[in-house]
Amino acid sequence: MKNNELQNAWKNIDSKITPNSKEELDKLLLSKTKSTMNRYLYFIGASGIISAVFLIFLIVTMINRWDDIYYRSINLILVLYTVFSMVSTIKSFTVLNYNNTNAPLKDWLKQRIEMLSKWLASRIVFYILPLICMLIILSIHVYFEHKPLIDVIRTEESIFGLIFGLIIGITVAYLGLKQIRNQQRNSLEYLKEVYSNISDTE
Repeated sequence: MKNNELQNAWKNIDSKITPNSKEELDKLLLSKTKSTMNRYLYFIGASGIISAVFLIFLIVTMINRWDDIYYRSINLILVLYTVFSMVSTIKSFTVLNYNNTNAPLKDWLKQRIEMLSKWLASRIVFYILPLICMLIILSIHVYFEHKPLIDVIRTEESIFGLIFGLIIGITVAYLGLKQIRNQQRNSLEYLKEVYSNISDTE
């Protein structure tokens, strides 16, 4: 890619930056794209830490309520889901954080754009969110009620509390997930713009 072509690409991406040499342009392109990719990595890392903490909570509470088979079953379902999420998180972090020093920036970008586009197109998380929220709220509520699950769901006051908590929980979860998805889409669009400008100047 010629130096003047790279400069034109940069004008389309960031008009405030006016590097001179091809090496400077390459480094700035790489730095910008990696900075954008780091936003995905920070979110993935944070979600992994939260999942690990929640997993510990589930295991501890399940052991403390081992005699309650219904509560134990709910927590076991959540444990399996959390473990699956953590494995997926670690895999995603590893793939996105992998840097092949021999791969051209264009190929590096293309691979991650395709991967992120596929993830953001998936709607599975929106479909299972209500069920997971319900199980989480039920698990937390029953544990701090210090009663067996059967006794809790037989109490009218507890039922109203669960319904109210479920409505609030699902609403907050959906709004939070939507906000995160919007931020990720904006970052993805930026990566696509960088890739498009690189392709146009070749």
